[in-house]
Amino acid sequence: MEYYEFITAILAIGGPIVLIIVIVSLQCDVKKTRYKMQADIYTKAIDKGQEIPRALPDLFETEPIKRVVSEGKKFHDGIVLITIGIGIILFSLFAFWNNEFVRFALGCGIIPIVVGGGKLLTYYLYKRRTSIEDSKTTDLQ
Repeated sequence: MEYYEFITAILAIGGPIVLIIVIVSLQCDVKKTRYKMQADIYTKAIDKGQEIPRALPDLFETEPIKRVVSEGKKFHDGIVLITIGIGIILFSLFAFWNNEFVRFALGCGIIPIVVGGGKLLTYYLYKRRTSIEDSKTTDLQ
């Protein structure tokens, strides 16, 4: 019976990790193919003496594109991570109640809870700071 519990634990922890690695590698391959196709279009246009299409993003930019993360996204990510952590803890409690694996899974469940709590804390601190700054600017006017 212990053999089946060990296999279940390996699949429960290792399965999602392998799935994430596969998804990230496929996504990187798709981006690489897209950039290669865009570079081919640029080189063909230059070889023919045509103007470079402006509809395509500039592949030869020196500065990386900065992503703007909205505060709502931080709140959403925090809630999702806390929920995932609670789900891992509840799964480990119900699936492996009389097993040493429970302590390990509880430790793994605490990690996303702490990260999600940090994101929520950042969201609330930023929200509070912007409201204080807004009140100071209205007081000055």
